[in-house]
Amino acid sequence: MVGKVVKFGGTSLGDASRIARAADAVVVARSEGPVAVVVSAMAGVTNRLAGIAELAVQDAAAAAAAARALVASHADIAAELGAAPDGDLPWTPARIGRQLDESLPALAAGDAAARDILLASGEKLAAWLLLGVVQARGVAAAIVPAEVLVRTSGRHGNAEVDRTATSAAIAARGAGFWQGLLRIVPGFTGASPDGRTTTLGRNASDYSAALLAAALGWPLEIWTDVAGCYSADPRLVAGARLLRHLSLADANRFAHAGASVIHARTLEPLLERPVPLTIVNSFASDAQSTRIGGEVSEPLRGLALRHDLSLARGARALTAAAAFDQGDDVYADAPAAVVAVSEDGAETAVPVALLSVFDDTAGASLPHRCREALAASDLVPLALWWSRRERCVRIALAAADGQPALRALHRLLIAGDAPVPIHLAVIGASGRVGRRLLELVAEQRPSLRARGFDLRVVAAVNSRKAVVDAAGIEPAAVGARLAAANEATLAQWSHDLLARPERPLVLVDCTASADVAARYPDWLAAGIDIVTPNKHGPSAAAPLAGAIAEAQRQSGARLLHETTVGAQLPLLRTLRELTSAGDRVETLEAVLSGTLSYVLGRLQQDVPFSAAVREAVALGYAEPHPGADLSGADAARKLVILLRALGVAIDLDEIHLQPLVDAERLREPDAGRLLDTLEDQDAPWQRAAEAARAAGECWIYRASWQGGIAQLRAERVPLSHPLARLLPCENALRLSSSYYRAAPLTVAGPGAGIDLTAAGVFADLLEVIARHQPVEPLRQMPAGAPLRAVA
Repeated sequence: MVGKVVKFGGTSLGDASRIARAADAVVVARSEGPVAVVVSAMAGVTNRLAGIAELAVQDAAAAAAAARALVASHADIAAELGAAPDGDLPWTPARIGRQLDESLPALAAGDAAARDILLASGEKLAAWLLLGVVQARGVAAAIVPAEVLVRTSGRHGNAEVDRTATSAAIAARGAGFWQGLLRIVPGFTGASPDGRTTTLGRNASDYSAALLAAALGWPLEIWTDVAGCYSADPRLVAGARLLRHLSLADANRFAHAGASVIHARTLEPLLERPVPLTIVNSFASDAQSTRIGGEVSEPLRGLALRHDLSLARGARALTAAAAFDQGDDVYADAPAAVVAVSEDGAETAVPVALLSVFDDTAGASLPHRCREALAASDLVPLALWWSRRERCVRIALAAADGQPALRALHRLLIAGDAPVPIHLAVIGASGRVGRRLLELVAEQRPSLRARGFDLRVVAAVNSRKAVVDAAGIEPAAVGARLAAANEATLAQWSHDLLARPERPLVLVDCTASADVAARYPDWLAAGIDIVTPNKHGPSAAAPLAGAIAEAQRQSGARLLHETTVGAQLPLLRTLRELTSAGDRVETLEAVLSGTLSYVLGRLQQDVPFSAAVREAVALGYAEPHPGADLSGADAARKLVILLRALGVAIDLDEIHLQPLVDAERLREPDAGRLLDTLEDQDAPWQRAAEAARAAGECWIYRASWQGGIAQLRAERVPLSHPLARLLPCENALRLSSSYYRAAPLTVAGPGAGIDLTAAGVFADLLEVIARHQPVEPLRQMPAGAPLRAVA
C-alpha cells in the first residue's frame, strides 16, 4: 500500500495553534492511508540553540538556564494543547534537558559532536510535541529516531549522507512497520558510522523528508509558509506567479539557480527514485500549490537571484561564464572576459548578483530579449551569457542592481504591462484613523496606478466584524460591507488573513490594541508586511519584541511604525540614521504626548483642565478613553520606542513614570464617567498654571533620558526653554550627542491628530510599495581595478 510522507517546516509548527493545525492535517492524511511525518524544529528554536552553544563558551550557567527555559517552553506548549505523549518514547523534554546539561562542559570546550546533540534537540522536541497532539486526537503513532535511519559521515555540523545505506536502513524496517502506526521522524539529523548524532546542515529537514520519501517510494508533501515555487521570489517581486506544475528536472534547474522554497539538495533523492513532491501552504492548505514531478508539467518560466557570490580584483583573467558555469557552458552568446589583468595582483572581494532567467517558450531569442529589457531599465550587466547546461540566460550584475534587474526582467518578460498588485488589509477600519486612511487610499489609487501599482483593499476589520474579499473592496464601501458582515473574533479573522495566498500583502493596524499587536509575529512570519501607529508592538516586552524581530529576520517582511512617535514628524528615522552614522546620543529630552501637550498648553490659556481634556478627545488628539494619555503610559511607550531606535535595550517597567492624574481615578473603564471625575482637578491645575505664569514658566510633560535613566513627568520649565515654545498639541525632541554636543538637535512640530497620523501611515505604506517598484535607477559599481568573476 502506497502512503505519503508529510514534512512540516518550522513556521508550520511556530506555536501551539500551528502545531494543532498540523496535527489536524496529519489526522486527515492518516484516515486516507499510511503516513510518515518529518518535522523541523519550531520556528526560531534552532537559532536559539545555536545561541546557547555560543553562550556556553562564555557563561556556562547562563547557557544552562537558557537551555532549561527552551525545554520548559515546549513542555508548556504540550500542557496548553493537552498533549501527554505515551508509549515507548525515545526521549522526553526531561531527558533532553538532562542531556543538554551533561553536554555543557563539552560545548564550552567547542566540541562539535556536543554541538550537534544540542542543535538536534529542536527537532526532537518538535517530534515529541506533535506525537502527543496526534495521540490526543486518537491516532496511534510513534517516534522513529533519525539516527537509526539516516546514515552519514562522521563530519559534525554538515555531515554527508550515505544515501545507499540510508535507503537500506529505511527499507530494512519492512513495509508493515511504515504502514502500521503513524511514524514521526525528526528532520535535520542522522548518525555517524559510530552511532553518534550528526546534523546535516541548516535547512536540511526537507532533505531528510526527501530521503524517506524516495526510499519508501511514497509521494512527498512539504508544508511551509508559501504555496510553492513562484516565477520569482514573491518577497521581492510583487505579482510573482505560482508555478503549478514542474518536472523534477526543471525544478532542479530552478533550485540550482537559487530559486527559493526548494533547495537543490532536497531534489537529489527524488531524481534518483522519482516520486512527486507537492508544496502546501500551511496557512491555506486548500489553496493552489506547486506539484513537482508526476505526469503533468508546464514550461519553466521564472527568474532566480543569487547574492552569495562575489567578484574579486586579482591577477588572473576569467570569464564570467567560466567562473559561474564551470567553463563548458559557454554557448553562442559567450561574453568577453569580464576582467583584465590588474597591475598589483591584489584581490578584493566585491559583492555581485547573479540572475538566472528561464523561459522554455522563448528559444534562442531569450538573450536578446534580456538585453533589451535591461537597456529599457537603464541597467548595465557586467556580463550576460547563455548557459547551455541549465538552458537559461545568466546575468552578472553589480550587487545593488540585482533586485532592480529581477523586478524589471520579470515585469517585461513574464508579467507584461499588468499593474503590480499590492494587497491591503486594514484593521481598525471603522476607527477615525482607519476611515481617513481609506479615504487616502481612494484618493491616491489613480496616481499609484500611473506608477504601475494596483492597490487593492482585500480585507477590512473592526472590533466585531471582518470582511475578506480577494476581488477587492472599494474603500468607500468598507463601512457598508462591515455593517453587513458576520461577527468574527480576532482568532477567526487572523486565521483567514494568514490563509490568504495573495502577496505582497500589507496589513495596516490602525488600532491601539495589545491583542492585535500580539499577532504580529504570526503575520510577519507568513510574509505579511505591517504598517501601524499602534505602539504596543514596537514597545512590547522582550519576549514579544524578540518574536517580532525574529519573524522579520526569517521572512523578510517588515514592521514600519514611524507614526508611533510624533505622528508624521521624522523622529524615529532621524535617530536611526544618526545611530547608523556612528553618532552616540548622550542626553535626550522630549515632549512626546500630543494630548498632554494640548491639555497643558490650554491651561496656559486659562482653559479648565477637564475642559481641555474633553477638547483633546473631541479633536482626535486623545483616544476616546483618555486614560492611557493621562496616565503617561502612552508617552512611556513612545519613549521606549525612541530609545530602542537608539539601540538602548529598555522595557516599559524601567521607565520612571509620574501620571498626570492619580492612578485610582484612571481605573474607571467608562470614558464619560472618567471625564466627569476630572472636574475636581480644575482648581488645583488652575493654581498650578497661575504659579507657573507668575514665575515666568509653563508646564510641560517632559520625557528625558540621561545617564541610563528614563523619566516621564509633568515639570515647570522657563518660558525660554526650547520645549516651552511649543504650541498646543506639538511634539518636540531635543538631543545632545557626539555630533550635536555644542548645539543640541531639535525636531518639533504637530505630533497628534487624525489627518497627520493617517498621512504618516500612508507614507509608511508607500515605503513598502516602493520595495516592489519595477524599475529603479542604475547604481554604478565603484571605480577601481579591473574585475574577475569568481563563484
